[in-house]
Amino acid sequence: GRLAERSLPINTLWPGHLLDEYLIDCVLGAGGFGVTYKAWDTLLETWVALKEYFPLGWSFRDGDGVTVYPNTQGGSSAIDDNLSNYLWGLERFLEEARVLARVQHPYVVRVKRYFRAHGTAYIVMDYEEGQPLSAVLGEGETLDEAEVRGLLEDVLPALRTVHEQGFLHRDI
Repeated sequence: GRLAERSLPINTLWPGHLLDEYLIDCVLGAGGFGVTYKAWDTLLETWVALKEYFPLGWSFRDGDGVTVYPNTQGGSSAIDDNLSNYLWGLERFLEEARVLARVQHPYVVRVKRYFRAHGTAYIVMDYEEGQPLSAVLGEGETLDEAEVRGLLEDVLPALRTVHEQGFLHRDI
C-alpha cells in the first residue's frame, strides 16, 4: 500500500519505519498512554493496527525517533516516581493485550500478539476499516434515536464481554 501523507503528531513513529515485520503507514490515533498506527504486516501481507505504549507524561522518544525511555528528569523522587509509573503502566498495557486476546466477540477487535521492543511494548490487532464515531459527529452530523439504539445494541454486549474478563476498556 501507498504510505499515507499527512501531518504526524509529535513523538510518533514515521511512515515507512519497519518495526519488526510491521511497516508503519500512518497514525490512527494518539492519546495520553499510547499511539495506534496502521501498519502493513510484511510477512502475512495484511493490514494491522499496532498500538504502542507511549505515556506522554512518563516517557519520551529518543533522537533516533524509535526508542522510548521513561522520563527520568527532575529530582530523585521524581525520577523514581516516573520510572515506577512507567513500568507499572507497561505491565498494565501488556495485561490489556493478554485479556483482550481471550475475548471472542465479533465487535471486539482481535489481538494477534504483543511484543517488547525499543524500551516499550506493542499490541498487534486486526485492522478494521471505518471511521470513529467522533469523526462522524465532528462533521456536524447527528444520529437519530434508531441509529443510537443500533450502535448500543452492538457495543453494549461487546463491552459486557470485555468486562466479564475483569477489564475496564477505556477506548470505547
